[in-house]
Formats: sequence, C-alpha cells, structure tokens
Amino acid sequence: MAYFYLAEAGDWSFRTVWHDRFFTVLKHHPARTEKVEQADYIFLDADFALETNWPYYGSQRKAILKGDRFPTDEEILAFLFDHPVSGYGKPLVLINMNPLAQWPAIAQVLPDVVVVSHCHTLGNYRVGIDVSFPPMPLLDQHCYPSRDRSTLLSFRGANSHPVREQLQRLHQPPEIAAELIQQSYWGTLNYVDEAEGLSAEQQVYTDLIARSRFSVAPRGHDIFSYRLLEVMAGGAIPVILADDWVLPFSELLDWSEFSLSVAEDRCWELPQLLQAISTDQWQVMQQHLQQVYQHYFYSLARQVQTLWQILDQRSLHPSASEVEIEAVLLSQAERYRLKGDLEAAATYLATLPRSPARILEQARLALTQQQPKAALALLDSMVMPEAEQGEHYNLLGVAQTQLGEWDTAIAIYRQGLQAQPHHPKLRTNLCVALRQQEQWEEALALSQALLEEVPAAIDRLLLQADTLNLAGRYDQALSLYQQVVAREPERANAQLAIAEILLRQGKAEGWDIYEARFAAEPSLAALAAHYPQPRWQGVELGQRSLLVWGEQGYGDQIQFSRYLWVLRDRYPQARIQFQTDAVLVPLFAEPLASLGIKVIPAQITEELFDFQVPLLSLPRLVWPSLKDIPYREGWLPCPLPPPREDQNHKFRVGIVWLAGQRAGIQKSATADRRSCSLEAMLELVRESMQRSDLEVVSLQLGYEGRLPEGIQDWSNRLVDFSATARVLMELDLLVTVDTAIVHLAGAMRTPAKVLLAYPADWRWQQNLELTWYSSIELCYFAHLLSSF
Repeated sequence: MAYFYLAEAGDWSFRTVWHDRFFTVLKHHPARTEKVEQADYIFLDADFALETNWPYYGSQRKAILKGDRFPTDEEILAFLFDHPVSGYGKPLVLINMNPLAQWPAIAQVLPDVVVVSHCHTLGNYRVGIDVSFPPMPLLDQHCYPSRDRSTLLSFRGANSHPVREQLQRLHQPPEIAAELIQQSYWGTLNYVDEAEGLSAEQQVYTDLIARSRFSVAPRGHDIFSYRLLEVMAGGAIPVILADDWVLPFSELLDWSEFSLSVAEDRCWELPQLLQAISTDQWQVMQQHLQQVYQHYFYSLARQVQTLWQILDQRSLHPSASEVEIEAVLLSQAERYRLKGDLEAAATYLATLPRSPARILEQARLALTQQQPKAALALLDSMVMPEAEQGEHYNLLGVAQTQLGEWDTAIAIYRQGLQAQPHHPKLRTNLCVALRQQEQWEEALALSQALLEEVPAAIDRLLLQADTLNLAGRYDQALSLYQQVVAREPERANAQLAIAEILLRQGKAEGWDIYEARFAAEPSLAALAAHYPQPRWQGVELGQRSLLVWGEQGYGDQIQFSRYLWVLRDRYPQARIQFQTDAVLVPLFAEPLASLGIKVIPAQITEELFDFQVPLLSLPRLVWPSLKDIPYREGWLPCPLPPPREDQNHKFRVGIVWLAGQRAGIQKSATADRRSCSLEAMLELVRESMQRSDLEVVSLQLGYEGRLPEGIQDWSNRLVDFSATARVLMELDLLVTVDTAIVHLAGAMRTPAKVLLAYPADWRWQQNLELTWYSSIELCYFAHLLSSF
C-alpha cells in the first residue's frame, strides 16, 4: 500500500467550501502518514481556485470562504517554489478545479506536479502523471427513480456552446426533448421520486432526466460538463459531447461500457445512434452505470478514494499502468488522426511498442496520407490475431483501391469476409469496389442487405442511395436521398445528389437545390471563401457591377458560359466581369468584350464590384428552364480555318480517348470511367466510318504512348482553348469521350460525337433525350457502332 503526506498550506489567501470538504476526507484517509520520508505522494493543502460554485451552484459568494479573486499563475508558482514541499523530491499532487489556471505552463516548470482536475483535455493531459477528476459533485444523495423511461433523449440547459444549439434542432417531443433556457444553474439537486424543496424549474429538470433513457452531457463554456454526474445520478445513460475532454477516472474506467461519447460535429446523428441500441443493450449499460456510479462517484469520499486507488496502483503495479497508458496513447493517436493532425498522431504512435494494434493504426495513418505502399508494408510485417483479421483485410483492400487495383481489392475483401462474414467495413468497402467495377447487381444486393440489417443507420441508407444512383436507377435513388434529407437536413451530399437527379430529369427545381454543392464539396467552399462580397440572388442590377466567377472544370465553364450571353441580354446596363482560368481567358476575351463583359484570370480582380455569383448559379437566376436550353446552336464565334486544297481533301476526324488530362492537375475520380483505350477508339472509328479518305488526328493531351502509324499528333498545338478552337475548325468531325473539348465543339457548332459511359454525367440529362448542343450527337460506349 502506498502512502501520502498532507502538507499544510500556511497563510494562503484563497479558500472554498469544496476545498475544505475535499481535504477533510484526506485528513482521515487510512493512507495518510505523518512522516514525509515514508510518503509516496504529497498533497498540498492549498486551494488554487478550486470549484467555487459547489455546493452552492450559482452562488459563488456562499462558496468562497476566504479571498475575493482567483490567484494568478505567477502567484501559484511563487508559492510553490517557496514552499518546503518543492524540495522533498516526492510527486506533488495539486487539486485544481479551475479551467482558467494555465496548468500546462505550471507543470512544465514543476515536472513532479500531479494535476488532478475535471478540465483535462487531450492537449494538456499527461498520461500516467495527471488524473482526470469528476466535475463538482452536486449530489449529496443517490437514487435511481423508478419511473418509466418514455423519453429517448433529453437535454435542458443554457446556450453556452454551439453544440447545444445543434442539440436544440433535434427537439422532437415526446421522444427527444432538447431545449435551451435562460437559467444556467440549478441549485443542489436530489434525484428522488417525490422531490421536495425544489423550484419549479429544478423539478422540471429532475423529472426530465428521471424519465429519459439517454441524457446529454454537452460541453459548455469550457471542455467539461457539470451535467455528467447529474445524468448518472438520474439513471440515464450519459451521452457525452466534448471532443477533447479526458473523462473522469478514464485510467480506471472504460466509459464505453456505460456511456456514449459522440463527436460534437456528429451530434445530429444521435437519434439514429440511439434508436439502434436495443432495450436489452440499454438495460445492460444502465446496470453497469449504476454499479459504477455507486462505487466511484456516489459521494465525495468515494471520489477521493477512487483518486487514491489510481495513485496507489501506479506505485504498486507499474506493469498494469503501462498497459493502460499504451491504450490511452493509442486512443489519442486515433483521435488526432481523425481530427486531421497527422503529425501529432505519428508522434503518439512512435512512443508505443510494436503490437498489432499499433500496426493497424499506423496503416490507417499511412492510408490517410495517401501512402498505400507504406500501409501494405506495415500490414505485411505482422501476423494479426483472429480478432483483428477483419480490419487487417479491410485495410489491405483500401490500400489496393488507392493503387487503382480494384479487382485485387475485391478479392481481398471477399477473403476477409470468409473469415468474418458480418464485418461491416469489409462489406461496405466491397460494395464500393463492386460499384467501381460496375458490378451493379451484386453491389445493390450487398448495400440492400446492409440497410435491412440496420434500417436506422443513415450511412447505410446513403450507401444504398449512392449505389442506386450510380447504377442509373434514379427514381429509387431519389426516394432514398429524400429520406436522408428528411431525417438529417444538413446532409449536403444527399442534397447535391437530389439536385443532380432532378437536373438530369430536366426538372428546373434542381437548380435551387444545386446550391448545396458549396456545402458538399470542400474545394468549392474554399473557392467561394475568396469572394466575401454579397452573393447576387437575381435582384435588378441596373448599372451596378457584378463579378461572375468560374467554377469546377474547364468543360463546365465553357458549357455554362452561354448564360453570360443571357445575363447581358437581361441586364444591358450592368457592369459585368467574368473571372476564369488562364487557359480559357483567350477563348472568351474577344467574344465577351463585344458584349461589354471584361474577362480576367482567376484570383485577379482589377476593380471593385457590388455583387458576385458563381457561374453555375446563373441558370437558376436568369434561365432555369431545361426544356428550351438557350444557345443550343452555339454562341462562340468560329475562327477562320486555314485553306485546304480540294485535291488533297480528306475526311479529317480528331479523336480524344482519355478524360481529365489537365497539366499539373490531379484528374477527377470519374476520369477513368469516362475514358477508353486508343485501340478501341481507332477500331470503332474505322469500322463505323468505312471511308477510304479517312484521316485521323490525335488531339489527346498528356498521352505518353506511341501513336500507330498514320495517326498524326496535333496535341502540341493545343496550348490553350483559343488555339484548340482554331484546330477544331480544321476537322470534319470530332469523336471524343466526355471531356472539355466536346463542350468547346458544341459552343462553336463543330460536328462531334461524344462517347458516354453509362450512366452518363448529370449534365447530359437522362436517356440522352435533350442535348445542350445541336451539333453534337450523344451515344453510350455500348451503342457506338450503331450510332455512326
């Protein structure tokens, strides 16, 4: 058994009720010794601005016995340096319940200090040194009310953090009761069936927890939550919303067994998460909660005893503490990875011994860093125990997908499912890989099975909707996406999918929903942040100025530039600028100048403007109809082609077979799907044309292979889109996959055939019923021969 020495504070200027009661327990503790040389720890009986509210919650005047302010960090350090305990060479335990004190700085100066606090975060908590203590013990009594738990989830409190505002949005009585009120303190609460002496508001709060199965303990102004013990005492399962909070006694307790910790930015998922927990599971958690509360939290004496149990174990059982510390370090590495602080995650992993758990987390980190080969090397370096084999196969498969080896990934996922047939990650990622390889029936069956197992799981509903959408089953997909948005309106990716399906179907109402792209696509959100000026929403412009800025790909900017002509027709007096990529500026500069629209390169604004608007928002504002798309006959003027001698005239066809080949730009995720091989392109062109005077020229950018004999390479002439426009005028026909050049051809009325993968991008609309260009013929890869 370890011992501690209780050192007197002397003439220290601050004291609270909480401190006196805490040290009263210590003074009578059996592990206390009067001999400092016998002690393993020293407790200093000095109050460094402890919890001033308890037990008079909301009345600091009653709680403070001595002093009129918190001590400063400098006063604390000076006191500790001057006190004799600093020279004893023993760990000094300091009890701090004040989130304002800068304990990391103090502990750096005095490394032997053990900080016991309820406001430890992942950033300041020193594993194996500090102890996370419960927030102030409000409750003098302990009782689990015997009322029916008719409310699934509850919260009632002050609006002291944005996560609480998010909780209020979940309010759907009677199942979910989440309300913000003005009062922020309740007074001493006793959870009994027939409560006496409580105010009306206190009674409402007490009764709410008493009838709740789950109750939220969200962070407030600081990281911790006073409500944690209130909820536990009321018999509800705590739902903790405090991302970086080190939970009380986490070195000793596994909080996942009797509570739920949910990331603050995922609080909107709470209804689905809780509904997925069965009554039997909840009862097991509540029984465990009662045992834990009774044993560790029921009274201040039991809390002090738990603190000492942790310190005692450290001194008597160092090997057990090492195992616990490793688990905490691994957990912190995972948290930092999920938060995006990859350097911190790597630092934590470097402190751990080699183990299967560390190897798996290192592989996850490598995959997050898009280093699949490093992940494969890690996964191949150790034989995994049976319990970890499912995740081992899952990470192997993810690494192969990052390498583009989708068939290999599918084989690995199947192998893993033979060992663990119900592993959710393996089944989900197998579904994604099957979709990539267009194995639609199996992918749909798998996503449907996953959804039927857990109908309340929103991610599985999205998986099924995405699979149906990619398979071209738009009506079914639309119905599921609408269910997602009805349950979670903030799901921007589902909103965007709804918009694209509606636009694909020629329904103009899709344009309004398409604004969700800025919430769904981080790159677009970052681009929009460059323009703080008011977003134009279609108000009369008169002579005011408007900046239209290009977005997404080159093809998108060409396709939707037609609406600049509509905009000018609608507002002839407005001062309009168009900001676009540098390679597009020469294409647009002259024709738009004739309309009085100035073209400027991206990220350069030469003059102030009253409003700004993204290019693909113009259809919604100036011409939303998809039944009569403007300028289908073309809108860009055609440069004069060079003369061609009649006797040498051949039927010249330009070909492009690879999509997304932009210099210095990573190609999009759909580029491979929209591409075909050079051999397939040539075979289809020659067999379908059957012309003796056929001349084929390559307009393919970024192709490093060798062209077959007789195929001319004109790609070096395509220095920008203005030069590409001149080249198109020398063709009799363009045959291309779905990439930017087809939009340029359509804008110039150049005859072209575009080969589309099935299902095609939403911009070509459903079933190819209506095209954006009169000079372009659309056909799917499978229909190529019959379309010529």
